[in-house]
Amino acid sequence: TLDKQMFIMLNEQIDAYIKNRPKEKFKFLLVEQPFSGKFVDPKTGRKTAFTLSGIIDGLVVSSEGEYWLWENKTTSRADQAYMDRIYIDRQTHIYKKKVEELFKKELNGQQIVGVLYNIIQKPKVEWSQGETEEEFIERQKTAQRPNMLKRKWPDTVETYTQKVRAHIKPEHFLLITKYF
Repeated sequence: TLDKQMFIMLNEQIDAYIKNRPKEKFKFLLVEQPFSGKFVDPKTGRKTAFTLSGIIDGLVVSSEGEYWLWENKTTSRADQAYMDRIYIDRQTHIYKKKVEELFKKELNGQQIVGVLYNIIQKPKVEWSQGETEEEFIERQKTAQRPNMLKRKWPDTVETYTQKVRAHIKPEHFLLITKYF
């Protein structure tokens, strides 16, 4: 059931993302690009003994010719606290320096102007396991109107898909800009 749940959730999110993704056109120059290099002391310019490794989600160029880091983020809550954490994120500043150092050819001598955070809010929809006959009888014993109760049945693929679709909203897909 967990595999079905995950498949349905991802499938519905991908469909909704395609319909609701940001409309600006970007050209992706790098996607899921691993990198590694010695960490450089910003004050002296000297390479340190530390190696910095990571994976860049993306490097894009906008229609205006500006170069941006692209960061994919998923979250269960895209609230103000989450947005505040993004604006003080140090990882992107480090990545900016490394990308400018290691991918000069792709940048055509330009600097990266900022980060585009592609934020996808995950739906909070659980697959209902339903209730057994015994659980239903117990619930009836404590209910004010037991004859009005209906038994909770397990979700089918169709009912779960409908629940996920009903939960996903266009505002669950954000593109946040952070300038350096």
